[in-house]
Amino acid sequence: MNFILILLAAIVVLLLGYLFYGRYLANKWGIDPSRETPSQDCFDGKDYVPTPPVVVMGHHFASIAGAGTIIGTVKAAAFGWLPALLWILVGSVFFAAAHDFGALFASLRHKGRSLGRVLREHVGEKAQRVFTVFALLVLVLLVACFTNVVANTFASSAENGILSVGAGQVSAQAGAGAASILFVLVGLLFGLLVFRKNLPMIPMTILCLLLMAGSVWAGLNLGLNLPYAVWVGIIAVYLVAAALAPVWSLLQPRDYLSAFLLWGMMLCCLVVLLLPHEITAPLPAVNLEGQNPVYALLSVLVIGGAVSGYNALIASGTTSKQLANEKHARAVSVGSVLLCALLALIVLLAMREINLYDYSASPLDEFAHRVANAAGSKLAYSLILLTVSVFALTTLDTLTRLARYLFAELFNPDNRRLKKLEGAQRFFATPAVGTLIVVLLGCGLGLVRELDRLWPLFGAANLLLAGLAMMSAAIWLRSEGKKTWMLIVPMFVSLAAALAFLVWNAVLAVLSPASWLDWLTLGCSALLAVPAVILLAQGLPALFGKKQAEPEEE
Repeated sequence: MNFILILLAAIVVLLLGYLFYGRYLANKWGIDPSRETPSQDCFDGKDYVPTPPVVVMGHHFASIAGAGTIIGTVKAAAFGWLPALLWILVGSVFFAAAHDFGALFASLRHKGRSLGRVLREHVGEKAQRVFTVFALLVLVLLVACFTNVVANTFASSAENGILSVGAGQVSAQAGAGAASILFVLVGLLFGLLVFRKNLPMIPMTILCLLLMAGSVWAGLNLGLNLPYAVWVGIIAVYLVAAALAPVWSLLQPRDYLSAFLLWGMMLCCLVVLLLPHEITAPLPAVNLEGQNPVYALLSVLVIGGAVSGYNALIASGTTSKQLANEKHARAVSVGSVLLCALLALIVLLAMREINLYDYSASPLDEFAHRVANAAGSKLAYSLILLTVSVFALTTLDTLTRLARYLFAELFNPDNRRLKKLEGAQRFFATPAVGTLIVVLLGCGLGLVRELDRLWPLFGAANLLLAGLAMMSAAIWLRSEGKKTWMLIVPMFVSLAAALAFLVWNAVLAVLSPASWLDWLTLGCSALLAVPAVILLAQGLPALFGKKQAEPEEE
């Protein structure tokens, strides 16, 4: 099968999905460009800030794309290109588009608040608390997994990553670490110049992109050789600062500028991979050899690179507080989802040959090496590692800020002013306290370097969160008399796959535990499954009970 023709056909499918299905969702749910958004209604200059759509798009895309999409697609390719391709296309257009758009739209109509607050209004306070606890558990797991990815990338010293730069030898990993720190400084400068000094965006964008290019050169020349544990500590300090700083100072500008880096990487990888390239051992369409078919199917479904629950937390946590007009919601949410699908397709294109390398390497290394091999340049390996690590770090700072919101919401569900609270409630509702607790738990767990073995669990948790997010948005939409089938169908598929995967994982851990990580997997599976089942018991009656009938199809 010609992979290039497959890629081109898949891109057409994604484009049609945006033009027709995305527009269908916007029309049926009732996007209103004249309606005031939370960023205007609740403006505070810190979290609620009306922002140009291109900046919001950069933030949202940078937060949901990158390491997770690449790792998921590489793992899914082990079962053949066809299951992965189908899940990327079907999952992105009919699952993720409705999921992300629904979460963003529900939050926009609830003053930029979380999906937990949506449940509070339409199901009850207990449902809000259970959802918030579940979301925080998932966020801690996500912070741990992405901290592991970033620290492993920066601390590794594999020989294949060594570059001859300047007068010395700088590893690709050390260069990526140094450049990433310089990127943070460039983001701070952009935020100051554009959002505080009110300098024009386009010239400042060009200036800061040039500074980013200079940061790459400086990073690859200087390098920063630090051990894994030290990198985890640096990441923890950065996350605390990024979560507490005003959104205009670091989160927005860094995500906006980083998006250009990922778009550039995607374009370059696409050009390189489309060049004539001899395929000696093509990836089979379906590969179940040595795999239990049920386990293989669930693995593809969970980590195949499509619907992602933390996207809903981002859409309803940070993006909804920045959108200046509802008419931008489709481009920001559905557009970002389908761009992530394009990234997954590019990764799948890179994986079209089996046994190209025999490394005990991470999926990120595998992808970077394949593109570098096609390009005939070790520099390409360094640049891809740098780009992916930047986006893993971008996802991390957004997730930490979301955890800060949810932690405060858990102890201050009525959103009262902090000075009116007392005792333990006031202490735990303080933004710095919640941020520190989540960072300490997540980065503490991230100190376990073998944490990459928990990626399948991360995938299951992410898909389970997606199902619960779709249920929350559907409950509100139904209360408004709007159509919900677009969310209900993918909701049930996501929930069934995720819960089955958690049960299967737990059974394997009990029957044949190989290490303490298996018992950790068992404990995490139980922690995730129990609140999810409780929430389903509360939410499903609200979704399918006696409510106002849905309008007839026009």
